[in-house]
Amino acid sequence: MGVLVLLLGACVGPPVQTMSDARQMIIAAEQAGAEQADPAALQSAQKNLTTAESLIMQRDYRGAQSAADSARRSAADALAAARLTERPREP
Repeated sequence: MGVLVLLLGACVGPPVQTMSDARQMIIAAEQAGAEQADPAALQSAQKNLTTAESLIMQRDYRGAQSAADSARRSAADALAAARLTERPREP
């Protein structure tokens, strides 16, 4: 059983897709005006993404996955806040 756990742990790689998703969500939030609507959530997303990048450099892929997930969630919150405060566009 211990060997199986070891082998499964060895298969964990960098969370490339999660990192990409988090970056895209942060960009979308920034473009939607999250800096004004929910700066704390946007800063949290950016900080968590930086943490995830650092953890990847340390080969802590599980920690990086967790941090990237947190970044994506915070960015989604910031984006939602920005969309709630959007003004209707004029024709």
